[in-house]
Amino acid sequence: MAPTTLRAARGLIKTSQSDVRLINSRDGARARKHQLGVTLLEILVVLAIMGALVAITAPALDRYIDAATFKSRTELVGRDIARLRISALVERRTILFPQADQRGNQTYIGLSEPLPDGWSIEGQPVVFLESGACVGGELTLTAPDGRAVKLAFDAPHCRFDIESL
Repeated sequence: MAPTTLRAARGLIKTSQSDVRLINSRDGARARKHQLGVTLLEILVVLAIMGALVAITAPALDRYIDAATFKSRTELVGRDIARLRISALVERRTILFPQADQRGNQTYIGLSEPLPDGWSIEGQPVVFLESGACVGGELTLTAPDGRAVKLAFDAPHCRFDIESL
């Protein structure tokens, strides 16, 4: 058999091909034994860690989504009301927001989307004159969970600020 040269920690060692096969087969069996897969215990530990992370982050993520949704809807309502200034100018008429229908119920004409169920707008109507000027005013937007913000509209351009209550 042809001699094969292996590098060892202490220098060069001459050995035969059969010795190399024997060493490789022993080391390979050990290596394969450890590489067959993961144990059930390792899988359970990983799943427990993932479950703990989800349990910790899920409530915070839910609160973040609720806060972002509330802020987005509040800004959308404020922009829609401020746009009524342009409608009053184009249509050459005075617009009140919110308006009262024949039964005395408030209607929210001018919003791009209807208010979600349980949401309400209260306060003195904001007046938009036919000249496009805004008299100003304050409205309170309330969500079903009790969170409320004040929308303050400044005359004459009807720029608005949102203040938490």
